[in-house]
Order: sequence, then structure tokens, then C-alpha cells
Amino acid sequence: MKYPPMRNDVLKEIMVEPEYQPYFYKNKEWYYYDDDDEECSVKLTSKAPAKARESYRVYRGYYDERLKANVIGYVPPELAM
Repeated sequence: MKYPPMRNDVLKEIMVEPEYQPYFYKNKEWYYYDDDDEECSVKLTSKAPAKARESYRVYRGYYDERLKANVIGYVPPELAM
């Protein structure tokens, strides 16, 4: 898996400013804002296709083996709008 899920046993987190907009923002029917959730205000709807779900998952965070850290906010070109 190119962007494995975040790991709970990793203490290091790297926050990055995305260079690209995540693909899930392409269609307003794929996401909504949840003001009651302080940790994550953007949520996906059931209408989001697989590529939108994957872009959301990677954007929310993935584990980078090379850095030995969870990376949050990264949007790779292949998962961008």
C-alpha cells in the first residue's frame, strides 16, 4: 500500500500544508461539514466514490515508513482535483 493508514504506536506527527486540493472536494455531494466534531469538521457522505474516499483517508493522515511518522495534510498529485 502506497499510503498505509496512520499508526497509533507512532509518536511523531508531521503536519504539512497541502500543495493540491484533495479529490473529495471535487463534488459537494461527497462531503459535508460537521461543526459538532472538534477533531475533524469535514466528513464524507455515502455518495463519495473510492478515489474520493482514498484522498480523504490520505489527507487525514497516513504512516510514512521512510520518515517513521504519521503525515497529516498531504495530498499526492494522483489523489488531487
